[in-house]
Amino acid sequence: VFYPCPSSYCCSEDIATICKTIDACFPNREGTICGSCKIGYSLSILSPNCLENNHCKAFWLWPLTALVAFTYMVWFTFNQEIVMFLTSALKSTQKFIKKRNKLSNTVFKDATQYGYFSIIMYFIQASQLMEVQYDKRESSNSVIIHYVSNFLQTILSFDVSSISYDICAMIGLAMPMKYFLKVLFLYGVYSWWVVSLSLIILFRKFNVHEKAHHFYCVFICGYIEICKYTYSILTSNIFQTLTCVNINGKHVWLYDGNISCLTSWQYIYLIIVIMYVVPFPFVSILGLRQLSKGTLTYIEYFLACFVPFPFLLKWLG
Repeated sequence: VFYPCPSSYCCSEDIATICKTIDACFPNREGTICGSCKIGYSLSILSPNCLENNHCKAFWLWPLTALVAFTYMVWFTFNQEIVMFLTSALKSTQKFIKKRNKLSNTVFKDATQYGYFSIIMYFIQASQLMEVQYDKRESSNSVIIHYVSNFLQTILSFDVSSISYDICAMIGLAMPMKYFLKVLFLYGVYSWWVVSLSLIILFRKFNVHEKAHHFYCVFICGYIEICKYTYSILTSNIFQTLTCVNINGKHVWLYDGNISCLTSWQYIYLIIVIMYVVPFPFVSILGLRQLSKGTLTYIEYFLACFVPFPFLLKWLG
């Protein structure tokens, strides 16, 4: 039985110029299915390539990652307010241009905030269709196009883990820790949401009950948006950590053939699948129904989405 190597683990015809043979490991890789880096090399955090340890000095990546997570949280929570602001600014700009150029015969139809929001959401989902293949033997222009398209697709799909760039920020980084960091980034978005909500509740005083109600609705909608756009990424990463193959009669992890299947850290991800991945869709739907009926508080709904399994048992019991 033959199993294809994960991307950039093994040599292939399109990178034959940097490989001695097409049946060898990618440079600086070794082991079963070329799953690990050679001694003195560490895994790039944004690509499957292995870099020398003395190149692992990109410590600026950690605060930048926290900033990106915060930016995602702000967009998911306040996207309608942001679009309304941009729409208002666009209207003002259009009025200024029309007045300056005296275009009295031009009919300008204002687009609503939902129209702009729909356009943005379309590009977010359609960005997955944008894929530019390139050969490293081609000109530098094709490489630039590849990286630009990859960056745009990443930004529009809100999937930082899809960036492909050689950056080493941790000496000794291996695939198990890399997948943990991917999951940790997604929970970082949730953490910013919790911190922001807590700070606003502590320091903001609501004079009217309706304002407080609207405020909570905004954060609930933001939480749902965060869940919607991170759930598929989280699920995909977790299931990849549980993907095993049979190599010479031994079950090993596909993304690092030197690691046997069902190790202790994989059991942790299996627990996450049972406690979160499977029950979350049911809890989110049932919770919204109970929230609309007034039989569930906001805090209970947040807790149910964060730890869905016990709440699902309670509601179905």
